[in-house]
Amino acid sequence: MKKLIFTTLIAMGAGLALADGTLTVGAFSGETQSKAVSAGTETDLTWDIGETLTMSCDVTVSNGITWKAGVDLCIGMGDDSQGIGFGISPNDGYWNSEIDTSAGNAGTFAVSTWSTSARETIGANILGTTADLQADNDQAYFVFEALRTGTSNYTTTTTWYDIGQTTSESIIRVITNGVVATYHEVLVRINKTAGNVVIENMAISVEDTGVPGPGLTSASSMTSLNGADMYVPISATYGGDLIWDIGETFLMTCDITVTDPDLMTGGGQPTIAFGVGDNSEGIGFGIGMWDASKDYLNTAIDADATSGGNFGPSLSSSSARIAAVIPDANDLRDDGETASFAVSMERVDIDTYDCSVVWAGVTNTWLVDAVSTSTNDTVDTFHELLLRVNESGSTLSNQVVISNIELDVIQPTVFSDPYDGWATANGVSGGKTGDDDNDGLNNFGEYVFDGIATGATGVTNQGVLPMFDAAAGDYVFSVRADDNLSCYVLTTAVLEGGSWATNAGPVAITETDGAMDSYTNTVGTSADKLFIKLSVQQD
Repeated sequence: MKKLIFTTLIAMGAGLALADGTLTVGAFSGETQSKAVSAGTETDLTWDIGETLTMSCDVTVSNGITWKAGVDLCIGMGDDSQGIGFGISPNDGYWNSEIDTSAGNAGTFAVSTWSTSARETIGANILGTTADLQADNDQAYFVFEALRTGTSNYTTTTTWYDIGQTTSESIIRVITNGVVATYHEVLVRINKTAGNVVIENMAISVEDTGVPGPGLTSASSMTSLNGADMYVPISATYGGDLIWDIGETFLMTCDITVTDPDLMTGGGQPTIAFGVGDNSEGIGFGIGMWDASKDYLNTAIDADATSGGNFGPSLSSSSARIAAVIPDANDLRDDGETASFAVSMERVDIDTYDCSVVWAGVTNTWLVDAVSTSTNDTVDTFHELLLRVNESGSTLSNQVVISNIELDVIQPTVFSDPYDGWATANGVSGGKTGDDDNDGLNNFGEYVFDGIATGATGVTNQGVLPMFDAAAGDYVFSVRADDNLSCYVLTTAVLEGGSWATNAGPVAITETDGAMDSYTNTVGTSADKLFIKLSVQQD
């Protein structure tokens, strides 16, 4: 949802506008300017976590433009102390985006392009064209997007176009060196010895993009040579730790190709391990091929999976592994073999993960419980892929290539009626009054009593049905924990022509976790005869 938008010509939403429509820099060196976003009032505008700030403008140079050495043009947004934006050095062929923690409102905003770690080379689509701003009448169009992903975490994408937007170059930066939570001015800095610079057609907006789950990106491949451990950031277009909430499912697919696999070892440790984590814990899968008769596979949390790449689910004990039966062409035992993997890990609760690994079409599942480990560690954030390879060869030919890596985080579908969630998960299509398995209990009854509504015809599983304890005189029943349900225990002495009286009800169902809860109602055994039934209604 777009929170506010303003341009140089109109003010919308909060009535924000630039002080004037064009920023013009005259013919002298070291020019710095700031322009109030809020029509001169300097009222701070809030930039919340999960929101994306977008700023676009045209830049034209003329009158014998001559740039100085170093960063030449900086454009950004900020307040009286910090600013965020991009900087270009046309003569040197570099550009960058970052936060300047000393960008006061005098217009001192600067973006470094000096160090090799803080710059990108201007690509051939711009450098050497009329959009590189090195000659008179050159023009360019810039779009700067900054997603605020945490208190001090930002991911910026800066795109440099020709004025007709037919060709472009982009850079992506993960920034963690400052906090820009408010802003009220456009910051411009020019370093030149001659010529004019005109910045115009500026448009600024803030859009609530939320915290992205889908669309995570990472390196598309990883190659380990001679058992070298590796890690690569997942957050190339996001920045900071990605939050893994309870109920969310992390999906990862990839292909693994091996060269000279006979050089690989493992023993009690995985031959190949692949997963995700942060700087302390990791979760993922490990495979072992040291046994000639079988392949071992496991998923686990590794409490020592630091960014050095030493991630490794244990395969040492029989309780911590599955002997997977994998087709010979995909078991990764022969030179050049490739196998596809699909990993699904649902965070069930604060320290439990429901994991599934499909290796070459063979599905294997685990319930990984962090509490059962000695460290009680959990994985609730992650920002990098972790790869580990064990090998013992002395040549330089052994390698493992992880390719076609795709990542996603799926948020659970929220159903207003818990029955709909149960029906979707269990493939029930006939509605509440239908009877998908034709066993005499409708689908709603199967939901209430935890039955199987999609079993084969003639195979009956109606769940946990009510029972009468004759010795105690108690009527005992179990129903699903759904506070939309109301339960009544009804009794009558005469079936034909008699009336049903409420012995108990409505029974208060306050839990909402979908589990099965048991209830006991004392009916007694003093009557000569008594018929009992349970009525379950949905509010």
